[in-house]
Amino acid sequence: MPALDSRTLLTTPLLRVRDVRCSACRGRHVGAAECDPISHIVIPYRGSFVRRVGARIAQADVNQALFFNAAEEYRIDHLTDEGDACLSLDLSEPALVELVGRMNFREPQRRIEPELQLQLARLHRGGFDPLLTEEIALRIARGLLIPHHSTKPVTTAQRRLVQRAKQVLHAHPRHRWCLSEIAQSIGTSPVHLTQTFTRAEGIPLYRYQTQLRLALALHKLPEADDLAALALNLGFSSHSQFTTAFRRMFGESPSMFRARRA
Repeated sequence: MPALDSRTLLTTPLLRVRDVRCSACRGRHVGAAECDPISHIVIPYRGSFVRRVGARIAQADVNQALFFNAAEEYRIDHLTDEGDACLSLDLSEPALVELVGRMNFREPQRRIEPELQLQLARLHRGGFDPLLTEEIALRIARGLLIPHHSTKPVTTAQRRLVQRAKQVLHAHPRHRWCLSEIAQSIGTSPVHLTQTFTRAEGIPLYRYQTQLRLALALHKLPEADDLAALALNLGFSSHSQFTTAFRRMFGESPSMFRARRA
């Protein structure tokens, strides 16, 4: 059974913020049935896993937030030996109803915009006054639950295709992919892959990959001694390319981000 380590970062009448780490082993089997007593939002910052609710599949990675409904049975499948680590936002029933108008989530997951990833990194660092922590957590929840845009409806088959492409990107973040490689690995054509992915996620594959790499960087930077080595490990061709991409997405350089969080 996976070993779970849950650390509570904040508990107030409004919400609870937890840092949940799972040291699960690889296995493409379907895990044991689980069920949570409250609805909550799970946002990975390390690792990847698949959640299954009946026939519905949701791929969790650092670019995706997953929505767990109270009393809804699900199964988790870990695809790597690294386990995973996530922040969990457990909203009170009144807060959830006020945000979405009901006590459960309709969508299984949603892509996280870069500005919310920055807020997530702030929340994970912690050490704030409870009022500020609550405001940051609610800002993240509001941004996920009330997005400025909505993706177009996609079929179940298309959604599964997109999930497989995400798994490929997350499993090998430093690899310099071409479309034909990804398409061949998941059994489709490059044209169909890029059209379907952009329709489902609202952004093209390359931008999704870049955002994934930079989201990983947000949580690796505080402990990184060598930024050039980190850039190469994340799949960037150079330190300068990493810095340019990071500044374009988050509005500051990696070294500035690290210095402000020292």
